[in-house]
Amino acid sequence: MVTIGVAFDGRIKPLLLLIALVAFLSTIVWYEMAVISTSYYANTVQALVNLGRVKLANEMGLKMPGRIDQERRMWWLVKSLIYYNDPNSLEELNLYRQRPPVLSPTTPEAGNRAEPAPESQEGEEPDEAEVDQ
Repeated sequence: MVTIGVAFDGRIKPLLLLIALVAFLSTIVWYEMAVISTSYYANTVQALVNLGRVKLANEMGLKMPGRIDQERRMWWLVKSLIYYNDPNSLEELNLYRQRPPVLSPTTPEAGNRAEPAPESQEGEEPDEAEVDQ
């Protein structure tokens, strides 16, 4: 707008008037390009969220509900628990928890597995900790 005012400062200055017109029109073009770019970015982020939500729920120990409104409620409860530390949402979120797998008596638990200690092979120098013992 300042450029337009300077362009009509007593006598018409065509170069300044052209610059002002190009600047004004370019704002409209750049605005439209920003809207297109933002909508593309929003669609990309939404696709990433949609692809990763099942895996994220599984890693959090949650089962995906069958209906979209239940899934929306589940994610709202997760957000409420994380952002607001709401104990009520924790209780309600338990409805969406996966049941832990039942271990059979023949299945060893991961915490009870003992790894054998590595033995030094012939010709190797023993560690200083082994020598001190």
